Amino acid sequence: RIDGGQLDLRQLRVLATLSTRYARDTADVTDRQIGSRQRMGSLFRRSAAEAVVERPQLIKLYDAEIAQNDASFGQLLDELARRGLDRNTAILVTADHGEEFYEHGGWKHGQTLYEEQLRIPMIFALPDGSGAGRVVADAVEQIDIAPTLLELAGLQIPKELPGHSLVPLVQGQHRDLPGHVFYAWLETNGRTLAAAIRNDWKLIENQLGADFLRTMTPVELYSLGSDREEIHALALLRAQRRSWLEGQLARGVARFRSLEPSEQTTIDRAPTRSFLPHRSRIRSRR
Repeated sequence: RIDGGQLDLRQLRVLATLSTRYARDTADVTDRQIGSRQRMGSLFRRSAAEAVVERPQLIKLYDAEIAQNDASFGQLLDELARRGLDRNTAILVTADHGEEFYEHGGWKHGQTLYEEQLRIPMIFALPDGSGAGRVVADAVEQIDIAPTLLELAGLQIPKELPGHSLVPLVQGQHRDLPGHVFYAWLETNGRTLAAAIRNDWKLIENQLGADFLRTMTPVELYSLGSDREEIHALALLRAQRRSWLEGQLARGVARFRSLEPSEQTTIDRAPTRSFLPHRSRIRSRR
């Protein structure tokens, strides 16, 4: 909450709407076992023919989950307005990742660095209504969120904080980042994946563990301007572009590995519980 250009930490709330993964209360889904823990756990062992059949049903379930979260978030906005907090609250709708539905032969998230897992919503609503309706096509990063919120609160952005404020873009200004390269990083279960994006060019490096159930080439290069779905790999055709991005990616990876992790913080959940009128739950039909 912003009061007089200052961030009132006593009123800071970290709120999240929760729902059952792949909520199953939708009449459009004919197979009631789809979305169950057992079926989701076996997705990677399905054949391509089985995936074609199951994909539309899973997308419907995911749409149902989005609708549930949208309704819950609407309740939060209504409560902010009822308490008069909407007049000094900056709202950001975003996500930590996308979701894959067999676009590249896999499912869920945390598996690859393709666009279906990297592209997320980032929607701002400011108290004064500035920038309302504006659509920005510029690429941004999740590390831009913290400096953006600090600037909106009128607070100084620490020099050591990574990322760049998005306030100029929200206000319709140009953000001057000449030569800037965007990075993505995934390290999990013995696998390390890294990506570098410059303008429309994207390079992905895959270091996969022996237990990974998918076949991926070590280096992939795509031109996102003409191939947003990342179907046509160009690593062998554009050697100079690949080499330049590989150098940029090596620099980015080295910088990220040198960063020290932040100290652990314990969050008191009691204020958040008292702030919400009730905790909504979803009942799945069986």
